[in-house]
Amino acid sequence: MIVPTQSRERHIRRTKIIATIGPASRDEETLTRLIRAGVDTVRLNFSHGTADEHAHVVRLVRGIEQRVGRAVGVLQDLQGPRLRTGPLAGGAPVMLRDGAELVLTAREWPEGTADMVSVNYPRLPQDVRPGDRLLLADGALELEVARSDGTDIHTVVLQGGELGERKGINTPNINISLASPTEKDRNDITRGVLMGVDHIALSFVRTPDEIEATRGMLRSLGAANVSIIAKVERSEAIDNFDDIMRVSDGIMVARGDLGVDLGVERVPVIQKELVRRTNHRRVPVIVATQMLESMIGSRRPTRAEASDVANAVLEGADAVMLSAETSIGAFPVEAVQTMDRVIREAEVSEAYREVSRRAAADNSPDGQDRKIARAVVGLLADIDAAALIVFSPDDHMPRMLSLERPTAPVIAFTDSRALYRRMALWHAVQPQWGERHDNTDALVGYMLTEAQERGLARAGDQVVVARLAPRETSDAPSFISVLRIPHQPRGRQA
Repeated sequence: MIVPTQSRERHIRRTKIIATIGPASRDEETLTRLIRAGVDTVRLNFSHGTADEHAHVVRLVRGIEQRVGRAVGVLQDLQGPRLRTGPLAGGAPVMLRDGAELVLTAREWPEGTADMVSVNYPRLPQDVRPGDRLLLADGALELEVARSDGTDIHTVVLQGGELGERKGINTPNINISLASPTEKDRNDITRGVLMGVDHIALSFVRTPDEIEATRGMLRSLGAANVSIIAKVERSEAIDNFDDIMRVSDGIMVARGDLGVDLGVERVPVIQKELVRRTNHRRVPVIVATQMLESMIGSRRPTRAEASDVANAVLEGADAVMLSAETSIGAFPVEAVQTMDRVIREAEVSEAYREVSRRAAADNSPDGQDRKIARAVVGLLADIDAAALIVFSPDDHMPRMLSLERPTAPVIAFTDSRALYRRMALWHAVQPQWGERHDNTDALVGYMLTEAQERGLARAGDQVVVARLAPRETSDAPSFISVLRIPHQPRGRQA
């Protein structure tokens, strides 16, 4: 298989960028700058903010998308069964001393102190056992359970420090009975569908049943095409990974809670393994959390952070995600610009060619659709084509082409607004809003002209052009052609 030489000047970025929107970035000017800088999908973190604030961001993004002429997806990230401590007296942090006793109570306790703090999950006292560890505030504080009754958990502080209000509680190796989606998640899913989100990220997934329950709810809301991304954050998700992957539309390696739950030393190897397995099974994968963490307060990342982003790209990630860097950081636009530069440099390297080689060498069993996708992507590489230009009214084949790791961008035309936005998250796919043409010659002429006029191809470029018909239809049959972009635009054809 021939892998074409990459050109920095003409390179179209394949790996997608997700940016979390928050107080530092939800105004129209900053959002516009983020999208122009290269954000492909915005993330709305439903653990924070109000429904009205999130809806306002969606409205702004849709308007900016129209003005800028770029597809931008919206990812709704649900809170999930997140355990948190409660309020503290006067709202002030308290100091937990090593060896001190702390009671976590499921009772109403609005005046938390260094001796007793409430928790937001009433069944937690029944789920823990003596000797269990509880980690607070992203693992900064560690408690050991001494005993537990119907409402109170009596713990000893193993690693102390300052505890603020409503901090997260991680429960490594403890089977928590609270499952996804929670009641809050269900309410938020309904709100998200009304807002028009394109993807839903389900937090703290443990079993495939949780994905199926979410999918059933989406069907009942008339939103069956909304993608479900399973966030891998718990050891149970690792144990059930193949089954979770089978029923999900994508995987997010959420390294923050994963590192707290399993130990930070295990995260790099787990990340590589999960990306490898998702690539093999042709499931999109996102790498997330603390990728450019220092840019929350600095204009420049550390060298280690730049390497982290590049390594995720070289491993085969479909997308990489910014969290606090763009939601509360001082330099949200600069963080996106930095991530864009690092990705591009990784993608034009010799090492990145291995991503396409691995996909081409994968001899796992093929269904008919994958055989078609592999044939198209193989042709693209063999003739060193500048682009693959396709028209598809549904998402199946463009998604399959993306997951075969094509050696050139997939310029994907569609007349479905929902598909146009969903494709913004897919590796190598450049979504293009376009007109449907039943006549094959008219469609080919239209796509070639539009690709040139939109700056995605140049006169004389050799390209693969295809229309991939929807499954279960006999209308508008599929076709594949090798053509050159004309030197004189032929104009739009009716």
